[in-house]
Amino acid sequence: MAEQARGEAFSGNGYGTRRRMLYESARDQIERSIQSGFYGEAIALCESILADRLESRLSFLRNKNRGFQTLGTLVCALRSVEKGDATQPLRDTIEAIDVWRKLRNRALHQMVKVADNGPIADWQNKPTDWKVRTDFLQRIASLGYELAQHLYLRVAELNPQHHDRVLPTPRRAIDVVRADLASLKGEADDEF
Repeated sequence: MAEQARGEAFSGNGYGTRRRMLYESARDQIERSIQSGFYGEAIALCESILADRLESRLSFLRNKNRGFQTLGTLVCALRSVEKGDATQPLRDTIEAIDVWRKLRNRALHQMVKVADNGPIADWQNKPTDWKVRTDFLQRIASLGYELAQHLYLRVAELNPQHHDRVLPTPRRAIDVVRADLASLKGEADDEF
């Protein structure tokens, strides 16, 4: 499949308005999905927002339309070009996104897999595997939404032409989100 170029705002083609409208719909759907227990859907929408904002930042820094890319590719590329004290909050957010990306993959791709790691503990007195795994997905979805809010804000702050604020302002500092991700990683290592 050929790489698609990103529609760039301020080009006179209506891409900025169209993107804002899609972000408004995505925001509302993420919130509904998390509230309704559709965590996989929320995670997919968060990933789309994260990738779009990273693509935007990378295109700006390299002064070249980077097209659509995966989170892993974007994180690696931005690590090599994002420099300076003013961008430390953005770099912290990018590192958190990389941790989230790996946890998301693990959570989604291992929902029904059982590892060969010895005898199964007495599961009758514990929450079911499904409950443990869906609770994990819920936390991944919620943290993904927080990361989307952080990234959206950071990229907007560094772009003098970005005026809209479609996603809510993050309620928690990025360091708190990163600590939650580290804790979740430890739990994942124990559970999966």
